[in-house]
Amino acid sequence: IIGRHSHFVISVCIEGSTVVSGSQDKTVRVWDLDNPNNTREIGRHDDSVMTVCIEGNQVISGGHDRVVRLWDLSNSNNNREIGRHDAVILSVCIEGNRVVSGSFDGTIRVWDLI
Repeated sequence: IIGRHSHFVISVCIEGSTVVSGSQDKTVRVWDLDNPNNTREIGRHDDSVMTVCIEGNQVISGGHDRVVRLWDLSNSNNNREIGRHDAVILSVCIEGNRVVSGSFDGTIRVWDLI
């Protein structure tokens, strides 16, 4: 066990030795497999975090609050809302400067980070 949220974990993603998790406790957390004591909450949604994805220093999350968010691991001043769906967001993925999200509303949306 590398760590715990205060409620159940809904989503995890790994890149190298970095694990990102989203939970019903509304938080997005980062875990370092090389140093299990090095964990931190990088942000919160207004409701459960349903999906997370990591690429490099960028983490994308989507939640029950219908919001897609960007978390910059190297600069917290760059954290921001990317966009919204009309229903719960069930999946997100990031590659380069593009984010793709899928929702219970039946849509797939593409968001440009530039």
